[in-house]
This record gives sequence, C-alpha cells and structure tokens, in this order.
Amino acid sequence: MHIVQWQFPQSDDLNEQTVDVWFANLNVSTHEITQGWAMLSAEEQDRANRQMRDWQRNAYIATRMILRSILARYLQLAPQEIIFEVNQYGKPRLYRDWE
Repeated sequence: MHIVQWQFPQSDDLNEQTVDVWFANLNVSTHEITQGWAMLSAEEQDRANRQMRDWQRNAYIATRMILRSILARYLQLAPQEIIFEVNQYGKPRLYRDWE
C-alpha cells in the first residue's frame, strides 16, 4: 500500500472534471482537537458534546475539522465560514446562498 502524506489541495489544480478522494487519520493530538473545536459551528459543538465517550467526541471533532479544512481550501474560505445544512432526507450538504 502506498501512503501519501496529507497535503492540502492546490486551488489552481481544481476544475469541474476532477474528482479528489481523501483519506484521513482521525488519531489527532489534543492540540489539534482544540484547534478543530474552534472551527465547529454551535450545532456541531453541541453534537460533539452529546458523544458518550472521549474517543467518539474526538473522532467527530477530527472528522469535521479535516472536512472543513479541505473544503475551505477548495472554496477559498476560512474553515469556520463554511455552513452546512441538512436536506429533506437528513443528509448534510454545503449551504449555498445563491440558490
């Protein structure tokens, strides 16, 4: 198996014909969890706080932190500026105010 070190996407490499697949290690440091917490919306923080076990809460925070970091780079936004909404089927998606 070939393992590649995490690198943020280069925004000039993006186009509508590209599909990127990301793999991430959710085993992050306490410092990174603290940084990730600051990226989360109030709703995400509430959901993280409802996790029964520390490892579940940390995995949730790491997942959202990584997702927000990657999307922020693609969208050229700060991670905390990204807004998620839930569609009629309960599936999350990016909020777009131009619809």
